[in-house]
Amino acid sequence: TFEIRTVTPDDLWGALADPGQVENAVLNLALNARDAMPDGGVLTIECANATMAGSAEPEALAIEPGDYVVLSVRDQGHGMTEDVRQQAFEPFFTTKGVGEGSGLGLSMVYGFAQQSGGQAEIRSEPGRGSTVTLYLPRADRPVESAVPRRLPATPQGRGETVLLIEDDAQVRRSVEAMLKRLGYNVVSAEDAAAARLRLAEGHDIRVVLSDVILPGGISGPRFASELGQSHPGLRVIFMSGYPADAIEAEGISDIGRMLLDKPFSKSELARKLTETLAAEALAS
Repeated sequence: TFEIRTVTPDDLWGALADPGQVENAVLNLALNARDAMPDGGVLTIECANATMAGSAEPEALAIEPGDYVVLSVRDQGHGMTEDVRQQAFEPFFTTKGVGEGSGLGLSMVYGFAQQSGGQAEIRSEPGRGSTVTLYLPRADRPVESAVPRRLPATPQGRGETVLLIEDDAQVRRSVEAMLKRLGYNVVSAEDAAAARLRLAEGHDIRVVLSDVILPGGISGPRFASELGQSHPGLRVIFMSGYPADAIEAEGISDIGRMLLDKPFSKSELARKLTETLAAEALAS
């Protein structure tokens, strides 16, 4: 069994970060913690205020001096060796078996922290669990006044079915949860072969949301070309941890307008799906 504990002070500062990406980061870290505790345990999510002075020490956290909101996710799992800990934030590094994950979950969390102007670190020892800590810059105004009174509503789906193709189980579960919260039905596959089976099952799929890099020798764009013959008119949105120009350098052209950069927020996903469905309606 799992127990979730939260620790949050009453005087917690506001953080200068996208709420959807914070939610996605916590979900990714919680899924990692669960996988690290196959026999159950306590997952602790803690927030705190911190003023960082900066340090020239080689082993110190590389962070600008200032005020930060600190978000920590701590598990009681098997922990990491020092070698694994030092590589854990690297894209595609994973200790999981083939097909169990591509290692993008922690790198997405790390990228989000840095894009927000903050930092992330991991503390872990074998047999003593792991703590992943995000340092997010303090908002310079209270949250209530820093956010416009009328935020644009996040566009919602109307029960349309999305075929999600993502080989990393952790990322797949995270994106599935986002899609369902946005009002979409989800059919999932880990590679192109599994996606063909899902399509053959007769689901009324309106949009394909596919990672660019897939196992099995067929990339997301190659599978999209295949769909252009077997399912003409079916729209495809790509996801990738690589920038569009890096992907196009590999010979996959004109992908930028169809690409969601990982990590993406729920609102970014919602807008891209809405644009894609609107384009489908105009073309039909």
